[in-house]
Amino acid sequence: MKAQDFPRIQYHLTEMVLKEPHKAGTPLEFDTKGELAVAGVTNKISLPVRIESLDQSKLKVSGSIPMKMTDFKIAPPVKLGVFKTADDIKISFDWVIGKPAAPKAQ
Repeated sequence: MKAQDFPRIQYHLTEMVLKEPHKAGTPLEFDTKGELAVAGVTNKISLPVRIESLDQSKLKVSGSIPMKMTDFKIAPPVKLGVFKTADDIKISFDWVIGKPAAPKAQ
């Protein structure tokens, strides 16, 4: 996926809307809109995002969306003319946010 020229997949969030009122003890669910850049091509997408508490000091933000390689002008690879891959892919992420660990006493 042109990783040498474009080593990062980037998502620029432009809108984030809570899907429904939050219920205690359940993850927050959002509908987001933004721009996803893959292999030098940027497309506007809608991406469901979930935020959940892992413990008192950590949050997990995650999302996943099915896509096609050709949406980003990437031809599905063929290995030695024998194996051919499908155009369908899934882009997903998990991001854990937390307080930095307290310095240990010496």
